[in-house]
Amino acid sequence: MTDAPKKISVIEKIKTILPVAIAAATVTGFGYLFLYTTKHGIPFPLALSSLPSLLIATMAVAVVLGAIILCLMLLPAIAKSAASTSDYSNLFDKERFSKSNIKTYLETTGWCILLPVILLYMHAMFPQANIVTYFLWPSFLYALLSSIHYVWKISKDKKKETAAVVLWINILSCVWIFSIVSIILKSIPHGISNWWFWLGYPAGLSILLIINYILIIPRFDIWENINRNSFIALFILSILFPLLISPIGEFLTDKSMYMLRLGGGYKSVFYLENNSADNMPKIIIDDKIKNSTKQVYVFLNIGDTKYVSLTDEKNKEIYGIKSKSIITEIIMQ
Repeated sequence: MTDAPKKISVIEKIKTILPVAIAAATVTGFGYLFLYTTKHGIPFPLALSSLPSLLIATMAVAVVLGAIILCLMLLPAIAKSAASTSDYSNLFDKERFSKSNIKTYLETTGWCILLPVILLYMHAMFPQANIVTYFLWPSFLYALLSSIHYVWKISKDKKKETAAVVLWINILSCVWIFSIVSIILKSIPHGISNWWFWLGYPAGLSILLIINYILIIPRFDIWENINRNSFIALFILSILFPLLISPIGEFLTDKSMYMLRLGGGYKSVFYLENNSADNMPKIIIDDKIKNSTKQVYVFLNIGDTKYVSLTDEKNKEIYGIKSKSIITEIIMQ
């Protein structure tokens, strides 16, 4: 009798992919930082003195972004892991992409996602109509109740457990799809002449629904089937996706820089060495407190120069403060 294949632990999987993840995160991080500095009008920091901190920062930004996107993408799969205690898996056929499975998916989850997201799209087309205000949440509630009613009707055993799992999957599926859709609608300008928006939005939504289908279909267990190569591919895809769509990349990089206090417009006050204020722009120096800046928004806190502004508006003036002139920094909440 042959021994059963030994299962690789999560820690061992992480050890095997760590070198590739670090390399991918470092390279991709430079892309994110370039997007970020271009957006805010900051010269890209390539001085040799800032290279070590720059490498660490770019890797950290990419890892944070990858973690956020992976968590969002895997939310439905995390919810589906509770299906082992219910009759959820019996709702679907053994085949992954059968007509019956697609119909069941649309009835249990797809409808719940499509209805409110289509309303978001209509709101983008007719912003004066207040469609979202009056119809979004009622439609979402109706879709949830409709899907639960359908599950209750077709379930043979454990109706309550199955309905609870479907409800949880629907909520988490909507969270990650809504997150991506909301960023797109907020970050990317659109109009009647932007055909990519009118044609690309439905195509993009279809892709998201297909990904969601794969994540929650019971016959595809992401935790059991994932291996080193597929995890590396998924991680690289997660950190590359926002970079390829620059408005999303800029938005997420802003948030990551803010979380890491590497920039992102967090508020701060710098206390300076004696007489160093004389060599800085007078507009950022506080006249009331000696050797102190006014409260500024920090947009880049890497290397030998801190790039700040007095406002966080789009059309802002950026000023540089040399790190060697700073005694201490007080971060404001």
